[in-house]
Amino acid sequence: MNVFIIANGPGELMGWVRPVVKRLRERQPNIEVILIIPPCQYASGKETVIAKNFPEINYIMKPMDYIKYIFLGKSFSFISQAKGKCGVCVFLGGDPFHTILVSRRVKLPAVGYLQKPRWNKRFKKFMVLNDKIRKENFLQQGIKSDRVTVVGDLMVDAVKDQIQDEKISNYPYFFSGKPVVSILPGSRPNIACNMALFFLGVCELIKEKFFQAQFFLILSPFIKKEQLIDLNKTKVNKIFNVPKAKLVEENKQWKLITSSGLKVAVITEKQYHIMSLSDLAITIP
Repeated sequence: MNVFIIANGPGELMGWVRPVVKRLRERQPNIEVILIIPPCQYASGKETVIAKNFPEINYIMKPMDYIKYIFLGKSFSFISQAKGKCGVCVFLGGDPFHTILVSRRVKLPAVGYLQKPRWNKRFKKFMVLNDKIRKENFLQQGIKSDRVTVVGDLMVDAVKDQIQDEKISNYPYFFSGKPVVSILPGSRPNIACNMALFFLGVCELIKEKFFQAQFFLILSPFIKKEQLIDLNKTKVNKIFNVPKAKLVEENKQWKLITSSGLKVAVITEKQYHIMSLSDLAITIP
């Protein structure tokens, strides 16, 4: 069986694709998983590199290869090998139209993880977060009940897969029993660097009321910590009164230290561990 997964953004890869391919491999060890990454204006450019770290994926079609495949008719061996076999095309982020195009090319049914129905006649089935969305956004719009299945929150599944509380408690920068505040500024460099300063300001206010709180900046794998060096040069500094911050290394742990003395540990690995222990998470919509 072949499973074509279509996704094109950093958040979708880590929050949706990752838990899905893991479950697929656990349940069907012999399936072929093919990830197709269409072009996207919001992409970081590192999607292919990140996806190569997912051992459950057999083949990856990069954005430029996708264009050549769809619009120029270029053939790929892993596509040719899939012909005549059963399978499915799964939409997990981006524009659903790309999933429809792939579905037509490989002659396999399309299913999608969506909040609202799109391309109703082209998708065979829809997967949704909860029963409320199923009823209000799909059934009330005339979509037949047997075409809509509640599968839960994939992002929550992604976090649960990584939880190992007993290990994180041994880290030198984590103090058990104290409130944990995590800031998640996003996976797009320009937005993340600007929002990080806003969030640091929020953390300073929290620290005034909860002096024992410990703070962590959960850095997306699509952003390098070196990009935090020039935070004070971001445009937001010229518009709003945000804290000044510098990136320093203390006891083999990178931290952002504000002018008021607030220290925020920068987490570049095992991000889900800290997220799972957070009492409060501050992020973008």
